[in-house]
Amino acid sequence: MADASGVVHERSLKVEPEADLGTHHKINLALLRRGLAAELAGVMSFETHERLRGKLVAYFTEEPSDPRYVAPSLHQLRDADQVAWRLLGRACRNGIKPKGGDSALLVDAARDGVLESADFALKLLPMPALTGRKRAASGSSSEGKGRRRGPRKSKKDRRTGDDVKSLRAEIQRLKQDATKSKGNDDNYPSANTKGNGNNSKSTTRVPKALVPGTSRLPSGEYLCFGYNLGQCTAAPPGGKCAKGLHLCTRVGCHKEHTALSHPV
Repeated sequence: MADASGVVHERSLKVEPEADLGTHHKINLALLRRGLAAELAGVMSFETHERLRGKLVAYFTEEPSDPRYVAPSLHQLRDADQVAWRLLGRACRNGIKPKGGDSALLVDAARDGVLESADFALKLLPMPALTGRKRAASGSSSEGKGRRRGPRKSKKDRRTGDDVKSLRAEIQRLKQDATKSKGNDDNYPSANTKGNGNNSKSTTRVPKALVPGTSRLPSGEYLCFGYNLGQCTAAPPGGKCAKGLHLCTRVGCHKEHTALSHPV
């Protein structure tokens, strides 16, 4: 690799070897190699490590008699092995070398207590089969007669093509109705006029041609918009038709002439 000045330097990278743990047999061989290394290093005897290896492999390869449970996984095997070495380390805090003329390794003496401890055994307990199947088949649908394939579809997902078309048509109709309503609202702005005799407010839409105006008298009686626009002849000036009184809608006026003929 060249640096900023263009000089090439040789560098060596340390690659840590990794054991192949793809099968039960390869896991067993990896533990055997570790046992030989532990004895050569003077950590523990090969027989002591064989006791540990035998426990781990036995739990890992033996299928539970109860079909509702599955054998421990590789992660459980690793966790149990770590617990065993941690307990051995606690038992040998003063060192692992033999003391005096005794040739026995201190790790060998602590072996039985570690392998019989509850912390070690708990890590190797079989897991419920349902949990194992869920972990192995996450993201895949179940198969078999009488079983539902894939996630359950909601009622919305089960709608047919005709249902979708009818929904789209209904949405389009509602949009058109909303547009028409908006146009009508522009022609009839809201009348928000206080009455002279009380504090009530009129919220009836008043045609643009009659603004500023009100839809009813202070007494509450309605005024005829058609008369004020010169369109209603159902009653004489000052009279009353089905739509209201024939009086001027201008605020404060309410005389018999129309709003269009109201003096400016």
